[in-house]
Amino acid sequence: MFVPYSSTPLRVDSAKVNDCGAYASFILKDLKGFNLELGGRYNNFNKYGDVFTFSFNPSYVIKNCFKIFGNISSGFKAPSLYQVYSEYRNPYNELKPERSMSFEGGVQYYRNNVNLRAVYFSRNIKNNILFYSAGAPTYASYYINGDEQKDKGLELEASVDFGKVDIIANYVNLDGSVKTKIASKDTSFFNLYRRPRQAINLHVGIDVCKGLNVNLGVQSISKRYEPVYMSVPIEMPAYYTWNLYATYIITKNVQLFADIKNITDEKYSEIRGYNNRRANFMAGVNVTF
Repeated sequence: MFVPYSSTPLRVDSAKVNDCGAYASFILKDLKGFNLELGGRYNNFNKYGDVFTFSFNPSYVIKNCFKIFGNISSGFKAPSLYQVYSEYRNPYNELKPERSMSFEGGVQYYRNNVNLRAVYFSRNIKNNILFYSAGAPTYASYYINGDEQKDKGLELEASVDFGKVDIIANYVNLDGSVKTKIASKDTSFFNLYRRPRQAINLHVGIDVCKGLNVNLGVQSISKRYEPVYMSVPIEMPAYYTWNLYATYIITKNVQLFADIKNITDEKYSEIRGYNNRRANFMAGVNVTF
């Protein structure tokens, strides 16, 4: 039996959050190749008290072509007013703010027309805020705190300029999980919905002849998961797309262009229930005065 929803009236001052803060940073540049940026932020919340977060970003450059860098930073995220006071507020426990710690480290090589970069990153979140939906018979839905969320990944990037040909490529590998108690049971599950575990992008630009430039791009997206209300997540299939963009300069004020998206007419959806465009073409003239 369904009855009209009625919420508990809020007091005049119950839906207010007061926050004041201050930020300071220190930057050290090129001390024999060593660079450093330090940052600190202090906030005072009327509901959560005093909070301090920081960032620590060192890097070291060797022979003006090789760079080693890292980052350590903390984070704090208070629950929103909607999460705390709406009809989806937690009826059993008061939501706690999220606290996070992030790490990043990598290397970069750059010389002449070559740029190579590799980065590893991870982030741990305590008390991460989740939206929970119960099953029969209540079908209740409300916000809860998870115990811990862990995300990690690897990024590889490369770009090379051969003069009339330039190539840009990148690769991302991503993973993440949440640990929490649901129905008094410890539960761990993958939580990076709609984000592929692996993604590859490749771009090739060619100056074919005077005035004519052609750019070819390909994107490969691996399988990913789509959340489904009151059911297990659905696995979305992997897909790839090819795109082509060309320009031809007639004069300094007149330029022709042609843009072909999804050349192979791939049928795919980034979000379940919303199909992306199939093969499509656009051409035109750009005129500047």
